[in-house]
Amino acid sequence: EISACLVGSEMCIRDRFIGKQIGVFGFAYAAIKLKMADPPLGASTMQLYGVSLLAGIGFTMSLFIGALAYVDPEHQTLVRIGVISGSILSGVLGAMVLAFAGRSSTGKISPEGIGDEGASR
Repeated sequence: EISACLVGSEMCIRDRFIGKQIGVFGFAYAAIKLKMADPPLGASTMQLYGVSLLAGIGFTMSLFIGALAYVDPEHQTLVRIGVISGSILSGVLGAMVLAFAGRSSTGKISPEGIGDEGASR
C-alpha cells in the first residue's frame, strides 16, 4: 500500500515538473505559431521556457487535492513530499534556465522562426 503511494509521490513530482512546463510552453508556442498571440516583447525562447518551468512552483491546490484524496496521514505526507519536491525542482531549474538565457537584446520572438534569436550575454 505504501509502495503504491510512493509511486503517487513520484507522479506528483512529474506532474508538477513536466506537466506544467509542457502545458505553459506548449500552449504559448502554439499560440505564437498560430498567430493567436503576440510573442513576448524582449524575451527569447529560452526565457519563455524558463518561465514555463517556474509555473510548477505553486502547490497550494495540489496539497489541498492530496489532502482530500488520502485520509491516511502517511499517504498525505508522501503527497506533500512529492508536491513540494516538484515545486523545488521547478524553481531551481527554472532559475538556472533563466540565468543561462541571460537578457535578450532582440526585442521580440519572431513568429516565423521562434527560437531563431539568441539571448545576448
